[in-house]
Amino acid sequence: MTAGDHSERAHTRAVYVISAAAEGGDRRYSDADIAILKRISELTDQGLNLEGIRRVMHLEIKNTRLRAELDQARDRPSRHCGR
Repeated sequence: MTAGDHSERAHTRAVYVISAAAEGGDRRYSDADIAILKRISELTDQGLNLEGIRRVMHLEIKNTRLRAELDQARDRPSRHCGR
């Protein structure tokens, strides 16, 4: 299997997983779906396989959540006495 074949299979799987069939059999994609497909394409172009893409995207999501929690914690008033 060539790198091009692998890339095509990765894109096909990603599209299949996130697409939702609409009336008439058409597929419609949300802006979030398009963003995910673009990120998958970027990572595939960098040579990652499907497992690597899954891991990177999982870590990116986790990082985003942790940054949001940190921002919220910084916005809360301190509970330390005397401060």
